Amino acid sequence: MRPQELVALGRVLKPRGLKGEVKVASFAQSDEPFLKAGRVQCDVDGRLFELTIHEVSGAGDILFLKFEGIDSIEKAETLRNGILRAGMDCLPALKEGEFFYYDLAGMSVVTEEGREIGTVREVVSYPSCDALTILSNGKELSLPMIHDAVKQIDAGARRIVVAAKALEEAL
Repeated sequence: MRPQELVALGRVLKPRGLKGEVKVASFAQSDEPFLKAGRVQCDVDGRLFELTIHEVSGAGDILFLKFEGIDSIEKAETLRNGILRAGMDCLPALKEGEFFYYDLAGMSVVTEEGREIGTVREVVSYPSCDALTILSNGKELSLPMIHDAVKQIDAGARRIVVAAKALEEAL
């Protein structure tokens, strides 16, 4: 699998038990992409492991995965903090108006008045809410993805409209 064709599905948090199972924070909020993928690439600080998923359990944003050939706590420990990636074809189909967070990277950000602010670098998930990281005039701004701040996401135009007041608070 080539990295440019992959999407991050989750991060290995830690081993679970003695038989090689791992606890995973799922970025997908579901087990569906893991089940559909069957195989994932695990990137641990630049070391890549190609893994075949044997079993998936759990629900929501915390899953437990068992990989073929990972049969001890010591082997599972080598995957700690690894980012699990799979082909984009494992993602569910989107409905009208839906998007994946990775689609937002590179979108232009403007105020409701049309003033250019910058470009989205990434979306970061925090416990309280998700936030856009925006590159603006060589600086990074963090803007919460709440209705009062983000007014419109136009995937077709690759543009995000934000409230000027929320932007001022982010500065």
